[in-house]
Amino acid sequence: GSPGEPEKIVDVSRREINVDDDKVNAVEPISVP
Repeated sequence: GSPGEPEKIVDVSRREINVDDDKVNAVEPISVP
C-alpha cells in the first residue's frame, strides 16, 4: 500500500537522475578530448 507507493516514486526519481548522470558522463569524456 502507501509505504510501497512512495518507494516506487523515489526509485523512479533516482533512475531519472542516474540517466541524467550517464548522459553528463558520456558528454564529459567526449568534450574533454
